[in-house]
Amino acid sequence: MHCGGTGYAGRTGVYEMLEMTNDIVEAINSDDAGTFVQAARQQMAGETLRRDAVRLAVDGRTTIEEAMRISNQFED
Repeated sequence: MHCGGTGYAGRTGVYEMLEMTNDIVEAINSDDAGTFVQAARQQMAGETLRRDAVRLAVDGRTTIEEAMRISNQFED
């Protein structure tokens, strides 16, 4: 729904966040990119963008189609 030229009302963000802990910083500074990927996946513990999008669909805040469209843009 358009909101008087200032944006859109009713939009919901889909997020995936990685906290910059000491382990993550050490992994970033490592020479092996795989070290960072492993540390990030361990910290995220499956809380991915796709999981957040599907949760919003299950809660009735979006459709499954929209959840999959958005999350497929960013999945490995």
